[in-house]
Amino acid sequence: MQKLLNRYYDEKTAARLWEKVQLQYGEYLKDEPALKDLKITTSIYDPILIFAWYAVIPDKPALEDVLPVLCNCDHLAMQAIHAALIREGTCVTSDCCDYCIVRDKHPMATEYELKQADNGLWISEKTRHPKET
Repeated sequence: MQKLLNRYYDEKTAARLWEKVQLQYGEYLKDEPALKDLKITTSIYDPILIFAWYAVIPDKPALEDVLPVLCNCDHLAMQAIHAALIREGTCVTSDCCDYCIVRDKHPMATEYELKQADNGLWISEKTRHPKET
């Protein structure tokens, strides 16, 4: 998150915004008792951290520019529980968000691989042949 802020702001502004992001993150966690003891991780894929960042930055990007980061969190969450999210489209790229969740060793999971679109969104792309597991 700090690298992201430093990419778009001067050092002093980035440091000030990082402090605000941390405070906002803490405020959000107060509303989530099960998460209250979590510390900020180095992963930008923590949705709560992303929401805190968005609330703090002065020049807000369009919501559709932020969605790929939030949608990518879904893939990471599924991987953490040994599942596979198969999603060929989201509300950013198509008329609807179509998805299927299967265990990561399921034959259907081997028929897809994650590809990164130009906007950073991870989408499931069907491969020609299922991968060997």
